[in-house]
Amino acid sequence: MRKAIGLQRSVVVQASVYGLDNRGVEAALKRDPRNVRGVVVAGRDVSDRQLDIWHTLGVRGMRFIMAGQLGGTVGMDDLESLAPRLAPRGWHAEIMLRPEQWSLLLPALRSLPCNLVIDHLGGVPADDNDSVPDAAILSLLDEGNTWLKLIGYRLSRDLLHPRLIARARSFYEAAPTRMVWGTDWPHVGMADRHDAGVLLNAFMQWFDGDSEVLEKVLASNPKKLFDFETPVASAG
Repeated sequence: MRKAIGLQRSVVVQASVYGLDNRGVEAALKRDPRNVRGVVVAGRDVSDRQLDIWHTLGVRGMRFIMAGQLGGTVGMDDLESLAPRLAPRGWHAEIMLRPEQWSLLLPALRSLPCNLVIDHLGGVPADDNDSVPDAAILSLLDEGNTWLKLIGYRLSRDLLHPRLIARARSFYEAAPTRMVWGTDWPHVGMADRHDAGVLLNAFMQWFDGDSEVLEKVLASNPKKLFDFETPVASAG
Protein backbone atom coordinates (compact mmCIF):
# COMPACT_ATOMS: atom_id res chain seq x y z
CA MET A 1 0.00 0.00 0.00
CA ARG A 2 2.81 2.41 0.89
CA LYS A 3 4.39 1.95 -2.52
CA ALA A 4 1.04 2.21 -4.27
CA ILE A 5 0.42 5.72 -2.95
CA GLY A 6 4.02 6.83 -3.38
CA LEU A 7 5.23 7.08 0.21
CA GLN A 8 8.64 5.94 1.44
CA ARG A 9 7.88 5.62 5.14
CA SER A 10 4.97 4.39 7.21
CA VAL A 11 3.80 4.01 10.79
CA VAL A 12 1.97 0.87 11.92
CA VAL A 13 -0.55 1.60 14.66
CA GLN A 14 -1.91 -1.27 16.73
CA ALA A 15 -5.44 -2.08 15.59
CA SER A 16 -7.97 -2.07 18.45
CA VAL A 17 -9.28 -5.54 17.59
CA TYR A 18 -5.90 -7.08 18.52
CA GLY A 19 -6.04 -5.69 22.05
CA LEU A 20 -2.70 -5.96 23.83
CA ASP A 21 -1.24 -8.44 21.33
CA ASN A 22 1.29 -6.25 19.51
CA ARG A 23 3.00 -9.02 17.53
CA GLY A 24 1.77 -7.64 14.21
CA VAL A 25 3.34 -4.25 14.90
CA GLU A 26 6.56 -5.92 16.02
CA ALA A 27 6.73 -8.03 12.85
CA ALA A 28 6.23 -4.97 10.64
CA LEU A 29 9.03 -3.12 12.44
CA LYS A 30 11.41 -6.04 12.03
CA ARG A 31 10.69 -6.32 8.30
CA ASP A 32 11.64 -2.73 7.49
CA PRO A 33 13.37 -1.00 10.43
CA ARG A 34 14.62 1.87 8.31
CA ASN A 35 11.24 3.01 7.02
CA VAL A 36 8.68 1.84 9.59
CA ARG A 37 7.83 3.04 13.09
CA GLY A 38 5.19 1.70 15.44
CA VAL A 39 2.49 2.66 17.94
CA VAL A 40 1.47 -0.05 20.42
CA VAL A 41 -1.25 -0.68 23.00
CA ALA A 42 -0.42 -1.72 26.57
CA GLY A 43 -1.87 -1.49 30.04
CA ARG A 44 -0.31 0.24 33.02
CA ASP A 45 1.31 -2.99 34.19
CA VAL A 46 3.62 -3.20 31.15
CA SER A 47 7.24 -3.52 32.26
CA ASP A 48 9.99 -1.00 31.58
CA ARG A 49 11.93 -3.82 29.96
CA GLN A 50 9.12 -4.35 27.45
CA LEU A 51 8.96 -0.62 26.71
CA ASP A 52 12.72 -0.60 26.09
CA ILE A 53 12.45 -3.60 23.76
CA TRP A 54 9.74 -1.86 21.78
CA HIS A 55 11.75 1.34 21.64
CA THR A 56 14.73 -0.53 20.20
CA LEU A 57 12.44 -1.98 17.51
CA GLY A 58 11.12 1.46 16.56
CA VAL A 59 8.00 2.02 18.64
CA ARG A 60 7.51 5.72 19.34
CA GLY A 61 4.00 5.94 20.76
CA MET A 62 1.17 4.23 22.60
CA ARG A 63 -2.51 4.29 21.70
CA PHE A 64 -5.39 5.11 24.06
CA ILE A 65 -9.03 5.05 22.92
CA MET A 66 -11.31 6.79 25.37
CA ALA A 67 -14.21 6.83 22.88
CA GLY A 68 -15.27 3.35 23.95
CA GLN A 69 -16.79 2.18 20.68
CA LEU A 70 -13.89 -0.12 19.88
CA GLY A 71 -12.87 -3.09 22.00
CA GLY A 72 -9.44 -4.17 23.10
CA THR A 73 -8.11 -0.76 24.01
CA VAL A 74 -6.95 1.05 27.13
CA GLY A 75 -8.18 4.42 28.30
CA MET A 76 -7.60 7.47 30.46
CA ASP A 77 -6.65 5.75 33.70
CA ASP A 78 -3.90 3.82 31.94
CA LEU A 79 -2.77 6.94 30.12
CA GLU A 80 -2.36 8.92 33.33
CA SER A 81 -0.35 6.06 34.81
CA LEU A 82 1.83 5.48 31.74
CA ALA A 83 2.47 9.06 30.58
CA PRO A 84 5.40 9.64 32.99
CA ARG A 85 7.06 6.57 31.48
CA LEU A 86 6.37 7.57 27.89
CA ALA A 87 7.79 11.08 28.18
CA PRO A 88 11.44 10.18 28.98
CA ARG A 89 11.50 7.85 25.99
CA GLY A 90 10.24 10.56 23.68
CA TRP A 91 7.03 8.64 23.03
CA HIS A 92 3.65 10.23 22.44
CA ALA A 93 0.16 9.14 23.46
CA GLU A 94 -2.26 8.78 20.57
CA ILE A 95 -5.76 9.57 21.83
CA MET A 96 -9.27 9.11 20.45
CA LEU A 97 -12.22 10.78 22.18
CA ARG A 98 -15.93 11.30 21.64
CA PRO A 99 -17.03 14.93 21.16
CA GLU A 100 -18.65 15.17 24.59
CA GLN A 101 -15.48 13.95 26.34
CA TRP A 102 -13.30 16.90 25.38
CA SER A 103 -14.50 19.31 28.05
CA LEU A 104 -14.44 16.59 30.71
CA LEU A 105 -10.94 15.25 29.96
CA LEU A 106 -9.21 18.47 28.91
CA PRO A 107 -7.75 19.29 32.38
CA ALA A 108 -6.27 15.80 32.71
CA LEU A 109 -4.87 15.87 29.17
CA ARG A 110 -3.22 19.23 29.84
CA SER A 111 -1.45 17.84 32.89
CA LEU A 112 0.23 14.94 31.09
CA PRO A 113 4.02 15.11 30.69
CA CYS A 114 4.17 13.36 27.29
CA ASN A 115 3.29 14.61 23.83
CA LEU A 116 -0.22 13.91 22.55
CA VAL A 117 -1.44 12.97 19.09
CA ILE A 118 -5.15 13.59 18.54
CA ASP A 119 -6.68 11.05 16.17
CA HIS A 120 -9.36 11.59 13.51
CA LEU A 121 -9.60 15.39 13.69
CA GLY A 122 -10.73 15.05 17.30
CA GLY A 123 -13.56 12.61 16.53
CA VAL A 124 -16.21 15.28 15.82
CA PRO A 125 -18.67 14.31 13.03
CA ALA A 126 -18.87 16.77 10.17
CA ASP A 127 -22.51 17.58 10.90
CA ASP A 128 -21.82 18.36 14.58
CA ASN A 129 -21.70 22.14 15.09
CA ASP A 130 -20.68 22.03 18.76
CA SER A 131 -17.73 24.41 19.13
CA VAL A 132 -16.55 23.03 22.49
CA PRO A 133 -14.40 20.17 21.14
CA ASP A 134 -12.63 22.40 18.64
CA ALA A 135 -11.93 25.00 21.32
CA ALA A 136 -10.42 22.31 23.54
CA ILE A 137 -8.29 20.93 20.71
CA LEU A 138 -7.06 24.37 19.70
CA SER A 139 -6.13 25.11 23.30
CA LEU A 140 -4.01 21.94 23.41
CA LEU A 141 -2.40 22.76 20.08
CA ASP A 142 -1.55 26.20 21.42
CA GLU A 143 0.43 24.67 24.29
CA GLY A 144 2.99 23.19 21.91
CA ASN A 145 3.10 19.48 22.79
CA THR A 146 0.03 18.27 20.92
CA TRP A 147 -0.12 16.93 17.37
CA LEU A 148 -3.16 16.02 15.26
CA LYS A 149 -4.01 13.54 12.52
CA LEU A 150 -5.75 15.07 9.52
CA ILE A 151 -7.94 12.10 8.63
CA GLY A 152 -11.72 12.46 8.45
CA TYR A 153 -13.36 9.59 6.59
CA ARG A 154 -14.94 8.27 9.82
CA LEU A 155 -16.58 11.65 10.37
CA SER A 156 -18.40 11.99 7.05
CA ARG A 157 -19.12 9.85 4.00
CA ASP A 158 -18.37 12.98 1.99
CA LEU A 159 -14.58 13.23 2.10
CA LEU A 160 -14.81 16.82 0.87
CA HIS A 161 -17.45 17.96 3.37
CA PRO A 162 -16.96 21.72 3.89
CA ARG A 163 -16.82 21.34 7.67
CA LEU A 164 -14.06 18.73 7.47
CA ILE A 165 -12.05 21.04 5.25
CA ALA A 166 -12.64 24.06 7.48
CA ARG A 167 -11.63 22.20 10.63
CA ALA A 168 -8.53 20.72 9.00
CA ARG A 169 -7.40 24.13 7.80
CA SER A 170 -8.08 25.68 11.20
CA PHE A 171 -5.99 23.08 12.98
CA TYR A 172 -3.21 23.30 10.42
CA GLU A 173 -3.08 27.08 10.77
CA ALA A 174 -2.78 26.69 14.56
CA ALA A 175 0.11 24.21 14.40
CA PRO A 176 1.46 23.61 10.88
CA THR A 177 4.53 21.74 12.11
CA ARG A 178 2.46 19.34 14.24
CA MET A 179 -0.02 18.00 11.70
CA VAL A 180 0.27 14.46 10.27
CA TRP A 181 -1.89 12.27 8.04
CA GLY A 182 -2.78 8.58 7.98
CA THR A 183 -4.82 6.02 6.07
CA ASP A 184 -6.31 4.39 9.21
CA TRP A 185 -5.97 1.07 7.40
CA PRO A 186 -7.44 -1.58 7.87
CA HIS A 187 -10.50 0.55 8.72
CA VAL A 188 -11.71 -1.40 11.74
CA GLY A 189 -15.46 -1.19 12.38
CA MET A 190 -16.28 0.28 8.96
CA ALA A 191 -18.72 -1.49 6.64
CA ASP A 192 -17.31 0.09 3.49
CA ARG A 193 -13.87 -0.47 1.99
CA HIS A 194 -11.69 2.63 1.65
CA ASP A 195 -8.96 3.12 -0.89
CA ALA A 196 -5.84 4.75 0.57
CA GLY A 197 -5.23 6.63 -2.66
CA VAL A 198 -8.72 8.12 -2.57
CA LEU A 199 -8.20 9.21 1.04
CA LEU A 200 -4.85 10.78 0.17
CA ASN A 201 -6.30 12.62 -2.81
CA ALA A 202 -9.11 14.00 -0.64
CA PHE A 203 -6.59 15.22 1.93
CA MET A 204 -4.60 16.95 -0.82
CA GLN A 205 -7.77 18.67 -2.02
CA TRP A 206 -8.43 19.98 1.49
CA PHE A 207 -5.36 22.15 1.00
CA ASP A 208 -5.68 22.70 -2.75
CA GLY A 209 -2.57 20.63 -3.37
CA ASP A 210 -0.33 23.16 -1.62
CA SER A 211 3.17 21.68 -1.88
CA GLU A 212 4.37 23.28 1.36
CA VAL A 213 1.48 21.81 3.33
CA LEU A 214 1.98 18.39 1.76
CA GLU A 215 5.71 18.40 2.50
CA LYS A 216 5.08 19.23 6.15
CA VAL A 217 2.20 16.84 6.79
CA LEU A 218 3.47 13.89 4.77
CA ALA A 219 7.23 14.19 5.27
CA SER A 220 8.93 16.57 7.69
CA ASN A 221 6.34 16.48 10.49
CA PRO A 222 6.09 12.67 10.79
CA LYS A 223 9.86 12.44 10.40
CA LYS A 224 10.19 14.43 13.61
CA LEU A 225 7.25 12.94 15.52
CA PHE A 226 8.27 9.34 14.87
CA ASP A 227 12.02 9.91 15.16
CA PHE A 228 12.88 8.52 11.75
CA GLU A 229 16.39 10.00 11.91
CA THR A 230 17.44 7.72 14.78
CA PRO A 231 18.57 4.27 13.55
CA VAL A 232 16.76 1.34 15.16
CA ALA A 233 17.49 -2.37 15.46
CA SER A 234 17.36 -4.44 12.30
CA ALA A 235 15.63 -7.77 12.04
CA GLY A 236 19.03 -9.31 12.55
